[in-house]
Amino acid sequence: MQQSKVFISSILDPKKEELGPEREVIRDVIESFGFLTAWAFEHEPASTAPLEESYLQNVDESDLVVLIVGKECTDPVVSEYLRAVKRSKPVLVFVKDMAERTPQAELLLRRLDCKYDAFDSLTDLRGKVRDALSQTLVKGLKSLAEGVLAGPSLGTLRQFAARLATVRIKPTIPRKAESEKFQLRVADSHVVVVAMLSSGAEVRIPTGRIKEVLSFGNSASGEDPILILDGRLQRVTRGPAWRFFPEVPEQDCELGFPKTMHLDNPHTRCLLDELKQAGWQINHPYENFLDSFLAGGSELFYDEDGRYVRTATVHSNKLGLLVVMKSQ
Repeated sequence: MQQSKVFISSILDPKKEELGPEREVIRDVIESFGFLTAWAFEHEPASTAPLEESYLQNVDESDLVVLIVGKECTDPVVSEYLRAVKRSKPVLVFVKDMAERTPQAELLLRRLDCKYDAFDSLTDLRGKVRDALSQTLVKGLKSLAEGVLAGPSLGTLRQFAARLATVRIKPTIPRKAESEKFQLRVADSHVVVVAMLSSGAEVRIPTGRIKEVLSFGNSASGEDPILILDGRLQRVTRGPAWRFFPEVPEQDCELGFPKTMHLDNPHTRCLLDELKQAGWQINHPYENFLDSFLAGGSELFYDEDGRYVRTATVHSNKLGLLVVMKSQ
């Protein structure tokens, strides 16, 4: 039986941070599933391939990536995570409880577009990895079943891709973007790639998360087909402008999913400093004033996790919104 490869990603330099025991625990759990095999850099033989190419190629060849984040983070770890996202690989993230982390590690956690699980011991990690792998495998089986049932929809998607059809996508956050049109460029059993006509920005959507295709006949009808997602297409202020996220918003949810960040928190101050250095003007209006700021050219800030930010201070119970506008 062919085994599925699981890539283990984490800092490897024990002089910076010792995560060897955590990597061994994860490797043991992965290989306790008879049809899974773990790929860990330290267990590979010598190779003539360039170092970065060797590990990124193994990300490409893996079916799943398991990422461990502790106090530190290095450029290779970030590269592995970004490569997994680019290749639409599912990523399981486990974060070691720490009193503090380096700015690069904090930045990586903010960029994650999946829910991570915290752990405080090797025993805790072992149980959480086993549970997460089991749940992921069950979801995979369900996706296969749904793929069989959705065969006609996949065929339709392939037809759309063959003629570079124009489609709309729902749900999209913010909701006003549901009027945007996309060109459907690629459709296979794993991923659908669409490009926004107004900007050319590409988005990769897992095929199994397209639950319905509403088609209104041929293009002469004047109505574009609509892809209905089990998840959402989400505006993100920095980085790739649009991404797929698995959480489904309520029908009356206009702005999406919020999170609260305290202005007194060092991590929040770091984020605001990064935005200012990148040329963004920042304001914190109350929600009832949001429309006037949007009309003036500002936009609601959506972080890398797909959530917009409600700002607060320790001295006030009132929450503002983080809105930004790019300086001219």
